[in-house]
Amino acid sequence: MDQPKKESWLTTLNPLYPSLLEGSKPELRLPSHESNPPMYTSLRPVGDERRALANIRSIFGYHPRDLMRKRDLGNYIPKSHVRDMRDVLFLSVSICPSTIQDQGYVDVGISVFDTRYLDNGLKTGRRDEEWALCAVRSYHFCLVADKWGVTGSDCRFNFGHSTVITPEQLPACVADIVYGRDYVVVVSNPESRPESLQHKLGVDLGLDPLCCVDVVSIYNLVMEERHTKLGSIVAEMGLFRERIDHPGNAAHYNLRALLGVVTLDATMNGWEWSADFIWCAAFIANSPEALYTQGYGKEWVDWFFHAHLNLLRMKVSMREENKWEREKDKFENFD
Repeated sequence: MDQPKKESWLTTLNPLYPSLLEGSKPELRLPSHESNPPMYTSLRPVGDERRALANIRSIFGYHPRDLMRKRDLGNYIPKSHVRDMRDVLFLSVSICPSTIQDQGYVDVGISVFDTRYLDNGLKTGRRDEEWALCAVRSYHFCLVADKWGVTGSDCRFNFGHSTVITPEQLPACVADIVYGRDYVVVVSNPESRPESLQHKLGVDLGLDPLCCVDVVSIYNLVMEERHTKLGSIVAEMGLFRERIDHPGNAAHYNLRALLGVVTLDATMNGWEWSADFIWCAAFIANSPEALYTQGYGKEWVDWFFHAHLNLLRMKVSMREENKWEREKDKFENFD
């Protein structure tokens, strides 16, 4: 007699990541969300985001053309001197603090993008959708003082199962995910920053990141926009999204938005990194997890990539035209 298939907590097929609770099932299921996503505060000073964008460019190993020029010598640095992608994790964090009063618990979404996994695959010549999606893993934690007080089910997390834990257990879970690696924290609102979670909500992630990046502010800096929410920039980039107000999903889409931003940034400033990596970044940013299980193969992937690349080029072209029109109007109205 066939054994029943064991329900897995893994959201991808990546064997490099041990699951926190592999082979087990949640003791209790979570109630569905009725609350709205948190309100977003105003953007922080641009100087902070310029430093964050410089860190992103350094980590991903690409540089815009103006930064490739040696100002003292007046010539270009050879491409062989461009640094490879750094061996870091991108740890995305999202929280919905409004649930504390409404439902008595805190939702924390955590998603991980592993540059090591993607970089190693590129060096071995891998370029397929299943492999690319394995570079991203997502979690959703429900923090309650008494886990026996949570009932019902939560079907809104798109990328795995929700886990009920106490707040004291969260740092150990995060440490298990990070596993001693260098990492960058990615957020889309100030309330999800580690220091804000600690000071305002008493939620300790136990994090010591290289830096913290707000993907909304980074997008505004690159595209010269003034968005305040993750949903608006994801929609503008044309990225796949569903139930983005859920913290677990929002953490996942934070990473996809970040990959979309670096693809735009590289497109606007010249292709100074691997075309294969651009393909992977574009694919991960846009594709729902189920695509590779629904029969999508190489032909669709190639079509998707070229369509997305054309969309990026069109957005860059429109941005440059709008910038030229603004400069023209400024010059004509100078008198």
